[in-house]
Amino acid sequence: MLKRTGKDADMQALNCSITMPALLELPAELLELNVCQYLDVFSLTQLSTVNRSLQHKITDCSKLWGLLVARQFGYVDKSPPGRRIKSSRNVQEKVKPRAISWKAVFIAAWRDSLELASTSLQENDVVQIYHKQKNCPELHQSLEAQIREELLLMQGLRKFPTSVDLVHLYAQVIRQAHFVPRASAANTASALRRLAI
Repeated sequence: MLKRTGKDADMQALNCSITMPALLELPAELLELNVCQYLDVFSLTQLSTVNRSLQHKITDCSKLWGLLVARQFGYVDKSPPGRRIKSSRNVQEKVKPRAISWKAVFIAAWRDSLELASTSLQENDVVQIYHKQKNCPELHQSLEAQIREELLLMQGLRKFPTSVDLVHLYAQVIRQAHFVPRASAANTASALRRLAI
C-alpha cells in the first residue's frame, strides 16, 4: 500500500477545491445528465447537502430521481412525451404532460422497502402497509400515488408471488393506471394477461 505524503495530500485537496467550483459552473442540464446520473442516492444527497446551489438545480421532478427509482426499484416510466388535443380553433396543440415528482416517489418507495425488509414479514403485513401508507403526505397527486402503490405491490409480489390478495390489489392498481394513461402500466397489464393464460 502506498503511503501519501503531506505534499501529495495537499495537492489532491487543491485539485478538489479547483474542480468543484468549475463543476458547478456547468449548466444544470449538463451537470444532471452527464455527472450526477452516475451517483447513487447517498452520494447525491451528500453532494446536495454540501452544495445548496446544486440542491436547487436538481428539482423534485428531475429526470435524475426517475433514474434512481428505476435503478433502485426496477420501475421504468415509459409515458409518452406529450399528446395532441384539438383546440376550439380545430388546430391540434401539443400538451405537455404533468411532471412527476420522482423525488417524492423515491422517498415513499424507500420507506416502504424498509418496512418490507423485516425478516418476519407475512403477506398480511404487505397488505397492511399498502392500506396504511395509502395516503402518503409526500404524494399529493394521484399519478405519484399510483406509481408508489405499484412499486410496493411489486416488492410484495417478489416476496410472496402466490399471494391472491397481492395479485388482486396489483390488478386494481393496473386498472386504475389505465384511467391515467401510462405505457408502462399497459405493458405490465399485458404481461399479467400472458401469465394468466
